[in-house]
Amino acid sequence: MNQMPDETQEICSFHSFPVPLYKIPWYLFGNRSFRKSKGLIHSECLIPMLLGKSLFSWKRYRIQEIVVFALWNSENELNDFLEKHKQGQIHKGWHLRLRMYRRWGSIREFSPATVNNLISERDSTTVAITLARIILKEFSRFTKWGKQVESQVRDHPGKQMAFAAFRPPRHFLTFSVWDTEAEMIHSDFEPTCI
Repeated sequence: MNQMPDETQEICSFHSFPVPLYKIPWYLFGNRSFRKSKGLIHSECLIPMLLGKSLFSWKRYRIQEIVVFALWNSENELNDFLEKHKQGQIHKGWHLRLRMYRRWGSIREFSPATVNNLISERDSTTVAITLARIILKEFSRFTKWGKQVESQVRDHPGKQMAFAAFRPPRHFLTFSVWDTEAEMIHSDFEPTCI
């Protein structure tokens, strides 16, 4: 994804914000009011994780934060949502507005997303988001492969920021910001699903 204007009104947003521990289950598994927001096509709520740490270490999990990746019909509807929730937790963090210009793989709920016909600016800041739904019997293979990729992304000099996120039992996401698109591509890291 690239932070560039385009003719389509459709927009993605990525949010990160603190949440009291007791509200985490509501965000992950409830939160129907959010899912029914006007103009929202689909959203995923997940718990962020540090890259490269053991799955069994509490230091890996940022258990008092939530990240949300959402697809909207228009930026106006995203603005309306944020205005309606201006006293809520979502305003205590940060968010990015993004347009999709490249996609590998497919996640059914995000399949309506428009892939914009932009001329790629390989020297501009680039955001990469991967979203995966793991088949549970493949979990051990996924985590073994994922640890190597996480370490590679975490240690790459062209990366500005990166973390992973999950929602039990099988939803995973990675989020990374790169100095340039070329740095992302030459890192051998490519988003596999969105």
